[in-house]
Amino acid sequence: MSAQIHNTFNENGFVIVSDILTHQESQLLKAEIQTLIDAAKCKATEDGQDPENVAGHGVYVGLSTQSQIFRDAVKNKKILDVLQVILSPNIKFLSDKAVFKSHRMDFDSPWHQDWHFGTDHIKSQFGLAG
Repeated sequence: MSAQIHNTFNENGFVIVSDILTHQESQLLKAEIQTLIDAAKCKATEDGQDPENVAGHGVYVGLSTQSQIFRDAVKNKKILDVLQVILSPNIKFLSDKAVFKSHRMDFDSPWHQDWHFGTDHIKSQFGLAG
């Protein structure tokens, strides 16, 4: 499996690895995202700001700075095992964010490049659908 992941990444520039997280782990992360956003909206209201501006654009940054659950998630052995196959020994964590859509939040994500972050990083994305 490791060789296949490595070869696929080198050939395509990406690799899709299914079932890294269990359904229970995914649900825990999704619930924690909602908890963090709800808390940020409460704080915005307390500060006299419009709570709809909190993640109103479908992106919420800084999960692991606020949550032990996300600090643990970024150190998840199953995730790191895959990243190690691709990046070893140069794995480093820069930041995290949740990007979400719903019946209310259905914007298109335009094609873009993150070159302004530098060319020495690779982005990892995890889908928490359902």
